Amino acid sequence: MLVRAFGRIIAAAFLVWASTACAEPTETVRKLMDQPTSLFSFGLYKLRLNLMSRYDNRRGLELAAPLSGKMAYGSSATYDWDRNRIQVNLYRWNADPSGWDFEEECKQVLASLRKQALIDASTGRPQSPLQESSFASEFLPEGYSTKALSDTTGSEIDAIIELNVRFTTADYRSSFECTAPLLGTSYSVVKH
Repeated sequence: MLVRAFGRIIAAAFLVWASTACAEPTETVRKLMDQPTSLFSFGLYKLRLNLMSRYDNRRGLELAAPLSGKMAYGSSATYDWDRNRIQVNLYRWNADPSGWDFEEECKQVLASLRKQALIDASTGRPQSPLQESSFASEFLPEGYSTKALSDTTGSEIDAIIELNVRFTTADYRSSFECTAPLLGTSYSVVKH
């Protein structure tokens, strides 16, 4: 009886092992496995992680006077094919419009993003002696150079990075958005 039970356990283990050992990726998984990761895709991924580590719920951004408090923001980094823009997006829900200085918060968040990207606040250009922002460097190879990329690749990436900060009120009836190029000191504000 003990031998029979032991034999059944071994047979069951073999069947489990055999079924997993023979499993193969589906066609969809195989297609994904066959696609190389581009520096561009990997750069967007690294930029997204960079933003999350700075602005998510655990760290947030400490706002300065006249505003006060630590605010957490959702974040993303995307590419807009139609406009050829890398979009750095921060967003906050449940904004209370009463007594809230949206434009001031927007200016502070944009200043924080530019500072994180190592952009000089007075010139709107990468801090000296840098050739490109830290955001653009996320798209460049690390530890080696390649003839496929020119010395101006980082600058060209900087030129297409756009900063977007969006606030949505708690009742979802209105939202405010400010947009700015990474390089420069200007911004625009829109209420939706």
